[in-house]
Formats: sequence, C-alpha cells, structure tokens
Amino acid sequence: MIEQLNAEQEKASALKPAAAQAQAHCEHVKPLLETLRHEADTLEMYCDDRQWALPKYREMLFIK
Repeated sequence: MIEQLNAEQEKASALKPAAAQAQAHCEHVKPLLETLRHEADTLEMYCDDRQWALPKYREMLFIK
C-alpha cells in the first residue's frame, strides 16, 4: 500500500496547476493515507510499548 501511496503522490505532484494537484491529492492520496492510518492505529493497540519505538498517536494527543 505504501508503494501505491507513493505512486499516487508522485502523479498528483506532477500535475499543473496547483488546483489540479490539490484535487488529485484529495481524491487519490488522502484516502490511501486514511487507510494506512487506520492500519497503523490498529497495530499500535496490539504492540507492547517496549516493542513500539515511536510515540503512539494516543500518547501524542495528550502530551503536555
């Protein structure tokens, strides 16, 4: 899925004018990002904190 995301992002970034880029990112890139985000969030819930080197999303929301 990351390869697909990269390909869509490259296609969108190559468009001219900027409005076409924005539209392509909205229609093609954003849905892939949302899917990947869901998968990462799910994975975070199953992974022990000692095995997950990065801050978890829920932890970043409540950083003071």
